[in-house]
Amino acid sequence: MIRTAPSSDPARATLAAGRARLRTAPDARAPRPRAAPAPPWLAAIAAPVFSSIVRRRNARFDRGVGVVSLPVPVVSVGNISVGGVGKSPMVRWIAACLAETGHRPAIAMRGYGAAAGAMTDEQAEHREALLGVPIAAHRSRAAAAIALLDLAPWVDVVILDDGFQHRRLRRDVDIVLIDGTRSPFADRPLPAGWLREPPASLRRAHAVVITHAEAVTTAALDDLAQRIISVAPDASIAIARHGWSRLDTDAGPMEVGALNGRRVHAICGVGNPGALLAQVRATGAVLNSADVMRDHARYSPSAVEASIRRAARVRCEFVLTTGKDWVKLRPIFEGLRRRGVRTPPVVRPRLDMIFDEGEADVLGLVRRAASRPSLQPAPRAGSLRPLLPS
Repeated sequence: MIRTAPSSDPARATLAAGRARLRTAPDARAPRPRAAPAPPWLAAIAAPVFSSIVRRRNARFDRGVGVVSLPVPVVSVGNISVGGVGKSPMVRWIAACLAETGHRPAIAMRGYGAAAGAMTDEQAEHREALLGVPIAAHRSRAAAAIALLDLAPWVDVVILDDGFQHRRLRRDVDIVLIDGTRSPFADRPLPAGWLREPPASLRRAHAVVITHAEAVTTAALDDLAQRIISVAPDASIAIARHGWSRLDTDAGPMEVGALNGRRVHAICGVGNPGALLAQVRATGAVLNSADVMRDHARYSPSAVEASIRRAARVRCEFVLTTGKDWVKLRPIFEGLRRRGVRTPPVVRPRLDMIFDEGEADVLGLVRRAASRPSLQPAPRAGSLRPLLPS
């Protein structure tokens, strides 16, 4: 079922080799459920209540109650569970594909973990990777989208980052990502498990993309795809993996293969740290140590300095972190260096979404949706002007 992407490009050849290592390593496995976020006694009470709220909410939106339409097409990227599935690289892939065909996309997102008046980590990461693409964050994605169209009237398509549950905003395409290492069919609703809504909700999706294919067996991918088809028979199914095309450093880009045999210390606060650490090992790097924080964690200078000292004690040659973490870590590293603290070179993998199957189907859905003619002018954003960074 899985087809390996062409390996003529050196970076993709490195990724393909890494994927082969993962297939035979302990990290290559069938999907496993995570420990529940709440103790059993609390989950037994709260999970049925949560599920009831989700059902009533979805029934209301199914009837169109409270749904707002934008004058431009809307493409939503989301998931049905808590945790990292690769929404950010998927959003960037969609934005880049649309820009290549002459569209002028913008991104509306929720914005988790930001200090007052500051950009979120994911918002800052998008802004660095997608120069010229307007991005707005607000607890209401509808409000963020309206602000974008008010302040950037040339925008002709809005991409919703993490929008599957934000049903107040009508969308032309719903793309749902499923982490191949964490099957939703083996999970339970919050807080007994990590599901935001049940797998049956996938019937609303136009496309379902199974991600982290590099970290699970082919048999597990086949089984997961068949289970998705059983609840969403009309959805396009795609298979993708998270690949590193290069490493970004202060001195410029590096080849991913430069980590082979080198001692690495990882610092991260992402939704699926296990997948990241598995990719580090897949490069051939020696992962000497790692400091794993919760998703969207805020870093303190003292904690980062302690992490660097631990890396020094095990003689690490590189510190590896994600682009999302680096937007928060960079000013701390700069401060440490000004104080004379020696830090190893910091490398940030350039994370790309590489499709093994279904890329043309997903891209076709997106481009057809983006070609819908614009309608009436959008509502005025009013007090939401500060949402769009200058």
